[in-house]
Amino acid sequence: MVDLARAREKSSLLASIISERDDESISELIQNYSRELVYSSLDDLMISVAAWRHVTDLHIAPRMVFARPVLLQDHPNASLYYRGIALLSQKQVGQLASSVSGWEDASRLRELSDCGCRT
Repeated sequence: MVDLARAREKSSLLASIISERDDESISELIQNYSRELVYSSLDDLMISVAAWRHVTDLHIAPRMVFARPVLLQDHPNASLYYRGIALLSQKQVGQLASSVSGWEDASRLRELSDCGCRT
């Protein structure tokens, strides 16, 4: 069972760390990403209609909130930005999906493999 008080404490700590770091360059990279990102099937992307409407009603570009695999493949360090806005640690993401520490490490030697996604 999740300890909500502990989760809030961790989220607050992570939020303060994120606010202290300079991630403007990654944000600009995402904003200026040249490939078109398609969000045609929100259900397939596990994006709720309410979340989509909230973002678009605020005139926020969807790419700034909803990650797409092709963008992450081209710029793996963008994972840091998306983790930041979701207040997720590397450990939490590793428990949910896979480790992202190698993606976010600028000294990485190998490129990420093709995800099979076009947009």
